[in-house]
Amino acid sequence: MAQSEVQQVLTGNDLQTGEVIFYTQMGTFTEDLTKALVFDDDSEASAALKRIIDGAGDVVGAYLIEVQSGSKGVQASHIRERIRTAGPTNYFHGKQEEVR
Repeated sequence: MAQSEVQQVLTGNDLQTGEVIFYTQMGTFTEDLTKALVFDDDSEASAALKRIIDGAGDVVGAYLIEVQSGSKGVQASHIRERIRTAGPTNYFHGKQEEVR
């Protein structure tokens, strides 16, 4: 076991809905990052990623992200992943909102 200083979570997108999803301890996926399985071990994280990529499931674009555990629970370390987890940042505003 390769203990890591970095915590990781396995993420991808749901093939049917496109939603961002996270791997859980039960071997299923959730849209809630706080319910994701946090890996402290690089080899375990890599093995789980390989199983998902090699499997014929409904997960596309699977990869590992770095996370931090704190008083607010599990959060993505990188801003890109925080935005991805929160959902789209675009919305109609100004004249676009009036047309809609």
